[in-house]
Amino acid sequence: MREIYLQGNEAVKPIFEEMLDPYEYLDVNNLTIQNTNFTDHDVFDYYKILGFQIIQDGLNYSTVTHHTNMDALEYVPERDMMINATVIAVLVYQIGELNSRLPRED
Repeated sequence: MREIYLQGNEAVKPIFEEMLDPYEYLDVNNLTIQNTNFTDHDVFDYYKILGFQIIQDGLNYSTVTHHTNMDALEYVPERDMMINATVIAVLVYQIGELNSRLPRED
């Protein structure tokens, strides 16, 4: 995890910045307002249901084909897996504990 596409939703940027600030030293707190397409969250985005794309390192990704039998655990650095799982779990928890819903796009 290196960055999060905010799918054009400027209103969530300060919320994510605050939540990710404690993890700045892990270099996982980068945000971009940009949108990405052709991913699993597209249908949610289309119906204005919040969905955010996590930008990942492209280690051995798309070298010959997109998904193959090479999508295996041994290609994922263990430290990255632990950091990413922790940060995503904390984000999900913090979002769930908010007093109000995350703002939707206009």
